[in-house]
Amino acid sequence: MVNRFFILIGAVGTAARFFRVTGLTLAELSIQRRVGERLGRTITSGRAAQVYLLDGLAGVGKLDVAAAAAAAFICREKPDVGCGECAGCRRVATFTHPDFLVYWLVGRLAPHYAERWPDEAAIWDFYEKRCAEHRGDKAVKGELRKTDKFLIESVREFQEEVGRPPSEAPRKVFTLLEPERMTDEAANALLKTLEEPPPRAVLFLLAHDTRNILDTIISRCMYVRFPELTTDEVASVLVERYGFDKDEAARAAKSSSGTFIKALGVLGPAYLDLTAAAVKFTGKLTDGVNAAYCLAAADAFGAGRDEARGFLRALTDVYRDLLVAGSGAPEIAVDCGRFADAVETARSLPLSPRDGLNEIDAASDAIDRNCITKLTLENLFLRLAGIG
Repeated sequence: MVNRFFILIGAVGTAARFFRVTGLTLAELSIQRRVGERLGRTITSGRAAQVYLLDGLAGVGKLDVAAAAAAAFICREKPDVGCGECAGCRRVATFTHPDFLVYWLVGRLAPHYAERWPDEAAIWDFYEKRCAEHRGDKAVKGELRKTDKFLIESVREFQEEVGRPPSEAPRKVFTLLEPERMTDEAANALLKTLEEPPPRAVLFLLAHDTRNILDTIISRCMYVRFPELTTDEVASVLVERYGFDKDEAARAAKSSSGTFIKALGVLGPAYLDLTAAAVKFTGKLTDGVNAAYCLAAADAFGAGRDEARGFLRALTDVYRDLLVAGSGAPEIAVDCGRFADAVETARSLPLSPRDGLNEIDAASDAIDRNCITKLTLENLFLRLAGIG
């Protein structure tokens, strides 16, 4: 059952400053500008779809684009475009408009939604990034919806809400995060809504991985693919939205893999510890290790799925640096200073940095597909050590 959770969010009066930073309308987006422009043209030309599937990694701006598109659908001052200044547009950007509803899952969320849901501080942390001063005199009430899982009961309540007419806007816009995590029963129930959505409803499905989404659902959506962000785009988000200085942002952006979510993780102290561990592990590989060492390492870093993901992210960055250094372009590496001689380290690895990156990527994918974490790491570490 979808539980409703009410909190006070944002001072409407301060929201305009935030809009100008992040870009409210599709034409003003600071990231994914090309995607926004293409989507804007389909809306203004009268060819807008009712159901969109936005596909891309977590932290590449899908929610930014969905919110800007929602403003275009909801705005009365500039219909199908969005003015970015009216009360409706401002409430869309602060996620407080009654006709712009966002549904997401508890648990494995993109970190910028809520890391420790239902911890209220985490929720405030998320909304603070979207509104400069959330505790003003003119606070407005926003309704948040959460679900433990996207079960059939959750989808049925979602369908009931979709069936209700807009409260005050021309259209009602829904954003559903991580649709790939629905049960088959829930997905089939959602399919009925996608086949015949109400005339004034617009739905955005924001997916990190479409492989687990039914083909019948994908076929009923206008598919929009989101590319990874450039390092400049990631750095601008870190500076403008999260307040990091330019040098910190530039360093993190190099190690972001095209998403500001990963860049935020790089800036945390936990990442530095994991990177130090990854450097030590890689150095051991160059000295030659036995199977017992690999199994012990897998036991140390495979205690949980999140711990394993964190270590693999750090290991990916270390191997990427070694690949870059070994190719003769150390100036674009994140931190070649991690090794006394990065070029020699790259040459001494049992498995080349390029092949090692492929193995790490395969292991990360396996963990995302719920393979047994410890066994996945054991297999990976043995391969990186050239054993078996």
